[in-house]
Amino acid sequence: MKFDSMLEYQKIDSELVKIERELNNSTEKEKASALNAKIKTAGDNMAKFQSEADELNLNAEKLAANVGKYESEVKEIADSISDVQDEQEIEYYEKVLAGLSEDVNKLLRELQRVSARIDQVKDNSDNLTRQAVQLNEQYKVALQSYQGLKLKLQNEGRPVMEKLKAVEKNIDPKFILMYKRCRAARKLPAFVEYAGDGSCYCGMNLPNDCIGKLKEDGDFVECPNCGRIVILNK
Repeated sequence: MKFDSMLEYQKIDSELVKIERELNNSTEKEKASALNAKIKTAGDNMAKFQSEADELNLNAEKLAANVGKYESEVKEIADSISDVQDEQEIEYYEKVLAGLSEDVNKLLRELQRVSARIDQVKDNSDNLTRQAVQLNEQYKVALQSYQGLKLKLQNEGRPVMEKLKAVEKNIDPKFILMYKRCRAARKLPAFVEYAGDGSCYCGMNLPNDCIGKLKEDGDFVECPNCGRIVILNK
């Protein structure tokens, strides 16, 4: 029977698949992955807050500079009014002063708003930093637990892998490649014996041209529906 060794390889590998699934579906991995995702999210948010803080600080500096500029103009005009005798000119300067004062007040209100947002961003960033520290500590514990389980399962899988290597020597490399392709696509079992009813393991009917290729022991065909290898192993 041409595929006996391949079927034996597949049976042995099913033990390894169970071990891999146990690790991948473990609460240890789930917890470590969830914490790692939270750490990444916290890091991304901290970077956003830092970017916003940099922009706000720059705006605050510009606003403060403009406030200083307008205040200097106000003082300069206010000082010069005392020397003006013409009423119309005095009225003109008073309007200019009123406009400048309003501009200064607007800038001060905007500066106050920006300063409040800076404080808020700093508080948010500080909170995230504290959360990140806690998450990192939790992640270290979870990762240690996951790595412990991984090591345990690796030790369990080592003798299985030795068996696979021994059997693989008796198998045509092209069949190993076919098997690994199906394994990667989670199409297991990869090699399925043809039952003679015109269908594959996946439950779909094989095309007539595929069925026509399954005549003698050792014949095989790839199922066009699921990609599994349908074999005759008499």
